[in-house]
Amino acid sequence: MYNTTFIGNITKDCTLRKVNTASGETSVCDLDIAVNYGRRNEDGKQNVIYIRATAWARLAEVAAKYLGKGQKVYISTEDLHARAYTTKDGKVGASMECTIKELEMLGGRKSASSETAEAPAAAEPETIDTANLPF
Repeated sequence: MYNTTFIGNITKDCTLRKVNTASGETSVCDLDIAVNYGRRNEDGKQNVIYIRATAWARLAEVAAKYLGKGQKVYISTEDLHARAYTTKDGKVGASMECTIKELEMLGGRKSASSETAEAPAAAEPETIDTANLPF
């Protein structure tokens, strides 16, 4: 098994939903993350890959509560894969998808009253082991 880590920015606000599993109802949160890689191209634009990351259970609830668009995050996964798709104009593309094993917030947390981030509380980052999740 391999482990992959990314540091990137969330591209849209997270949404929390509930799904039924064999062991009952579980929270799920999808995060769309933009990750810069390599050097800038000839046009001066940064190369970016977009990753659809999914958090489960308590980690999903934490992500939905504290993360928002523009925030920087660290994620770790053992389940990275590409999904091929065809656009409306016939071009073939691929999206990267993963299930989050570890998540750390790098920077301020989202504020309910404004778009600006406030200073994070001095606490250990919450890491939740997803090895025993029912998916």
